[in-house]
Amino acid sequence: MNFFNYIAELAEKRVEKYGARYIAFGVFSLICYALPIYMWTVTTAGCKSVLTFRITAILLSFFLAVADAWREDLKK
Repeated sequence: MNFFNYIAELAEKRVEKYGARYIAFGVFSLICYALPIYMWTVTTAGCKSVLTFRITAILLSFFLAVADAWREDLKK
């Protein structure tokens, strides 16, 4: 458990020093999750669950990318 505490403290110090880069991460993940949808076709029933996962990830990434436009009460 000591290792995880060290990593958490290190991450907290880096965020305080440099700021959180959540908008860049949101845009990057939005592109990475959305782009492969156009490369593959859904042919089996198993692919529908992958498509559901990707659409959920795209929506969450979108909300993360536009987090600065949120109202203050939603940011908490």
